[in-house]
Amino acid sequence: MHKPPAEKACVQLPAHTIMLISFITALMPVPLIYLIYFRHFFKHYRQESIIPEYVRHLESLLYGIALALVIILLAPYINSMFAGHSIFTESFIKAALVEKLGALTVLFIIIRADPPLRLLDYVICGVLVGVGFSMIENVFYAANYGPSVILVRALFSVPLHLTTCAIMGYFLGLWRLGESASNRILNVSRAVCIPLALHGLFDLLLLGGGTHSYWIGPLIIFTVGALELLIARAKMVPQRAELDRMGLRLEDWHVLFRQPRYERWILNSMGTPTNSAARLFKSQGGAGLWMLTALFIITAVVFLPFRRELISLLGLVMAPEEQVLIVSVYPASIGLILMMVGIVNPSFFKYSAMRIPIIFDAVLKRDGEEDNLVTFDITATNCVL
Repeated sequence: MHKPPAEKACVQLPAHTIMLISFITALMPVPLIYLIYFRHFFKHYRQESIIPEYVRHLESLLYGIALALVIILLAPYINSMFAGHSIFTESFIKAALVEKLGALTVLFIIIRADPPLRLLDYVICGVLVGVGFSMIENVFYAANYGPSVILVRALFSVPLHLTTCAIMGYFLGLWRLGESASNRILNVSRAVCIPLALHGLFDLLLLGGGTHSYWIGPLIIFTVGALELLIARAKMVPQRAELDRMGLRLEDWHVLFRQPRYERWILNSMGTPTNSAARLFKSQGGAGLWMLTALFIITAVVFLPFRRELISLLGLVMAPEEQVLIVSVYPASIGLILMMVGIVNPSFFKYSAMRIPIIFDAVLKRDGEEDNLVTFDITATNCVL
């Protein structure tokens, strides 16, 4: 958590009005983004007749709040340790590295607890850590800096924290449910590197300013899209108890889950296409959701020419690029997120996805004899013969 630049001079407003605008600005994105995902997750729970892990979810929210408070208290020491003022240091060290290592720590504590949860629950735990962290971080900025300083950060950092912490929860969940040492190391590495890179790039674009900051919107959309793919895959993974009943490790289940993909590719290449109707993307919600999505996108287009007047009405002074981010890029991003959340069809990976088989000859030695077999799937932990 690094210190934002000093606020620019702006139209004088009463102190209580400035404080109110600051806190509204800080808190407004948190419930908005969370409710988008709340609809997504709990719709799945209802369809599958699953009882949510409310206690673990509440713990995750509280851990996110505690993490933000700890980082705020340690901020002076962190700033003194990294006294340089380069944008790279501010973005990747003081912000991304510190915050994501903190998130990794609290998610380790949550995920190591027994009994093991569904992989999707670990994703939700990550979302709620991001919610708690964003709420306190934004309130801290609101209490110490004016709305001109925090507006861009408050609006865009919330989806950034929620999605990167959820991605971290996904890979740590795979670490928790898996048994292969090499796969567990790989998943922990992914849990650290991917969120760290996304968070660092976000802060780099934000602190760099200028027209480069326009890329914040596409970065958020990309991160949401990547998370949607992971969530769809997480919905297919059995619980640990179910894996135990089948006598399988998670790594074995993944290999068996992939085999029909090879068969579908072989059938299609021989002119016998499969008849699965499962598509990668599925239709979203009803007319209300599409109307809301269209409203956000139309707002982004219509208000763009009047951005200076709108910002002036709020009594704020911002750079032209910041005005575009607030008035146009942000509502357009929210509209696209509304459309994207839940759009990836989990059934596609089970019934329609195909994989090109690479044929290997395998020699199996047993009882002094050799059998020559064919396999499509060899990994560091197992192989299907």
